[in-house]
Amino acid sequence: MTHSKAHGQISSMKTSFANTIIALSNRITVLHDEKRHEEADELERLRNKISAAAGTLAKAQAAVNREQGLGASLEKLEQSAETARAAAHRVEETGAMLARAQVVLQVLIGLVELKL
Repeated sequence: MTHSKAHGQISSMKTSFANTIIALSNRITVLHDEKRHEEADELERLRNKISAAAGTLAKAQAAVNREQGLGASLEKLEQSAETARAAAHRVEETGAMLARAQVVLQVLIGLVELKL
């Protein structure tokens, strides 16, 4: 599941939970006003369970956010690793060029010594 899809589902569920909690709270108030305390207590227990689920949902959203951040960090690390590999390759090429230049220089020194 993509991060944006997860965010969308979590946002939708949070809205649904919030609306349900509000509706239950309103119904609980009405039941207490009507002296139907047992029903009100039952709905309060249900509301508390939904509130707990909303808390779990908030933790899930935080986990998705952390994962998204880690994904971005991983991408940056991969880019850095690629840059490091390219730099290492350039160092190898430079080393090879220096080795060839050293050989040419030694040949030139040899020629100069022969002329002397």
